[in-house]
Amino acid sequence: MENSGKKVTKHVPDDLVYNIFQRLPGKSLLRLRCASKIWCNNIDGISFANSHEALCTAGDVVSEEPQVLSVPLLLGSIVKKVHSLVYDGNDNLMKRNEYPILEFLSNKQGRDYRISQVAYGLLCIEKVDHAQETFLCNPLREEVLELPGPGLTNRESIGHTMWYGMGFDSTTDWYKVVRMYYVYEVCEFAAEVYTLGTDSWRRIATTPSCYLSLPGVSAYGDMHWRRHACSNESEEERGKMILTFDFKKEEFKWLSHPDFGCKPCEAFRLINLRGSLAVVSFPSNILIEIWVLKDYKSEHYWEREHKIIIDQLWVREPETGIIKCDNDLSLWKKYHRANNSFSAGVGAAGVGTLGHDDIFFDTNNDKEMFLLDLQTNRLWYKQKEFPLVEGCEGYNFHKDIFNYTGSVLSLRNFARNYGIFEESFEDMDSQKYSFLKTARHVYSRR
Repeated sequence: MENSGKKVTKHVPDDLVYNIFQRLPGKSLLRLRCASKIWCNNIDGISFANSHEALCTAGDVVSEEPQVLSVPLLLGSIVKKVHSLVYDGNDNLMKRNEYPILEFLSNKQGRDYRISQVAYGLLCIEKVDHAQETFLCNPLREEVLELPGPGLTNRESIGHTMWYGMGFDSTTDWYKVVRMYYVYEVCEFAAEVYTLGTDSWRRIATTPSCYLSLPGVSAYGDMHWRRHACSNESEEERGKMILTFDFKKEEFKWLSHPDFGCKPCEAFRLINLRGSLAVVSFPSNILIEIWVLKDYKSEHYWEREHKIIIDQLWVREPETGIIKCDNDLSLWKKYHRANNSFSAGVGAAGVGTLGHDDIFFDTNNDKEMFLLDLQTNRLWYKQKEFPLVEGCEGYNFHKDIFNYTGSVLSLRNFARNYGIFEESFEDMDSQKYSFLKTARHVYSRR
């Protein structure tokens, strides 16, 4: 057969390229945006981001690292950098992500901000004062979207404590934010919901009168919180320990907790485990139970998937790498006292998931942490060899635990006129975000 000398170009079908892109990690996708205008438009589209997020949740994205954020309740002016914790899959070794999720400059002394929620690769950050300044941040894209101010009452009448949640309405493909707070003037709780891309918040008709644990947990597109209980509650009231916000119906509803035979107000934490809402229960300081919610859309029920007796602590020597087990559980029990630790959320930072089969327990100091491997039922003890929050080393403070995975969702899609408006740091209005080095692109709905 003669060689014609003609160059043969093979065309890869667009739908195949799209399918491959959906399974690539976010960092790789952002690099591919520079290779083609068509690729850039596809990757920046909301529908692509939705599909990519769904595959991330299902664990079908190649090398997308699940990460944990352990951050102070208030970021304050001393925090310089916030790093995430990643699991490298090698004998429960944990490492700090080289690049910070958030990086702050020091030109905003005294301004206290709080990461109120993390979901869909976005951080919801609020300024803790009466101004109620709130914005979303996508660390992977280095974008910030300023949200409208409160729409219900005079700003000065809103209490300092606010509960935020982020969700996704799959019937409309809309991302939404809900916030609930106490209004001093009328002595009652109120809530409002905001759809990304719109101009204002909408009031929720009925808001439960209760205080909630911080932070909430995102699962099934909805938001879930554990309610704070009082000592003189009735049995009916104690049966309402998990509050859910349905983003499709835009309403609150109560979710029953598992029947695990202990005081629910003192002995469980909510987590997202493999995309499902789960409860970590502590019947005693040597017993951990994991309950997973099944059939959320209809006849939901709880199923106990793990019952783990803690009789040993596993430790890897940092110098030699030798793995050994220790029968002395004093370190674990120290941070697990019923009213002073993981179960009550006072003495410890909290509980989160790291990967699909590991539960992360952080303490309120910067020296120790624990990791429960659900495949081997081993509880690992690890001394922190690195600060996750730079600038406040040596301080003991309450911390919130968030699960984080980078997202390609561009906040520019939700700016005025679908992204035409963009501020630069030379503009006067965007100077208020100059304290956040992570924010290189600032968008608004004005």
